[in-house]
Amino acid sequence: MLITIADKKDIPALARLFDQYRAFYEQKPDINKSVEFLSSRLEKNDSIIFVARENAEILGFTNSTLAFHRWG
Repeated sequence: MLITIADKKDIPALARLFDQYRAFYEQKPDINKSVEFLSSRLEKNDSIIFVARENAEILGFTNSTLAFHRWG
């Protein structure tokens, strides 16, 4: 298994998994909404999405959202 950082070319396969993730949390299936969300995260660089691959197939993912805090 190989863990990599997702990029734009991964969005179609990743969106299918993300749509299943949404369904788990009782959201209606909406592949377009999944594509929009993932595309926005990558374009704005406000998330790092790691994907687990086996033989070039994406089997899983985790989304690490970047948060900036101001101290003081």
